[in-house]
Amino acid sequence: MSLVFKDMKASFLRRAEGDTLFTCDDGPLIREMIAEVATTSGRIERPITVTAMCPSVSGAEPVARFTLHAVLEESGIAPSPDFLTRSTSRERQARARSGRTERRAT
Repeated sequence: MSLVFKDMKASFLRRAEGDTLFTCDDGPLIREMIAEVATTSGRIERPITVTAMCPSVSGAEPVARFTLHAVLEESGIAPSPDFLTRSTSRERQARARSGRTERRAT
């Protein structure tokens, strides 16, 4: 399978003045896209939303929102077997709140 981001729209809501955490809660939608492409061998296009937050500065209030137009299609290369069982962004957020390390942009 191949994944391409066709376009992106960004809404910057406030200045990110601290460590920024990017999250995506569209895991179920992405899994659905993968299943659909695997069974139909077609091309699927869906918008994927990413939210940016600065927990140390603005708590759970977003500082930006991004909409990426994802295109997924069959390429003859299968995703890794554990792809659908990896953690969701909500699980990663819970780990981050508990003090575990996350990927952050500063």
